[in-house]
Amino acid sequence: MSRALGIDIGGTKIAVCRLDDDLAPTATEKVPTALLRRGTVRFADDLAVLIRSRLTPGVAAVGVSLNGVLSGQQVVWSSLMGGRVDFPFGDYLSQHVGLPVHVDDDIHAMTVAEAELGAGRDGRPFAMLNLGTGIGVGCYDGGVLRGAFAAGLIAELPVSVPAMGGWRSLDRTVCGRGIREMYLERTGRAVDAVGVFRRADAGRKRRRRWSTSSRSSWVPCCRWCRSSTTRSGSC
Repeated sequence: MSRALGIDIGGTKIAVCRLDDDLAPTATEKVPTALLRRGTVRFADDLAVLIRSRLTPGVAAVGVSLNGVLSGQQVVWSSLMGGRVDFPFGDYLSQHVGLPVHVDDDIHAMTVAEAELGAGRDGRPFAMLNLGTGIGVGCYDGGVLRGAFAAGLIAELPVSVPAMGGWRSLDRTVCGRGIREMYLERTGRAVDAVGVFRRADAGRKRRRRWSTSSRSSWVPCCRWCRSSTTRSGSC
């Protein structure tokens, strides 16, 4: 029987799962984040409706993770809700869902899960890097190291990308939406990150076949060409 409902809100999709007593997830599904009213606190209203529609008998609590800066159960800043909002997200959802709701930012929630159930179970300190629509890092040493403000939110760190003509945020360089943006700027084609990687892999395979074919068909024409490291094939 499901004991808890888990909601992970990303920039692209919302993952929903039910958890039993052993924390084993079941009946997972994905809902497009775009179906909720992003960029406003009304996002919380839509999320409450989504949660209520997924409740089943036996569910006694709800866990929610989302990108942003939190102070306890309050969302200080989140792009999902329009920036700086100082919104009592946890209490609001609890009142509208009728169950205890625990809220955390996504990267720290993932870090806790990794410490309890994943690679961090041996108790050693670790850092976890999450790459998706955005980017974040979580650090754990006996507990999540949250810092004074926005620890682990590295998305806006500037990085130099000469091929793109200057500086970009880390988020817009190595993550899904950034790769999509850069590919569009360079080629004029709208392709998501998965498609970009597939095209890159296909290009490597073509070059590998060409390189193998070129080596196998090369015939030296004289003693100099046979000894030359350039393999020009002609005098």
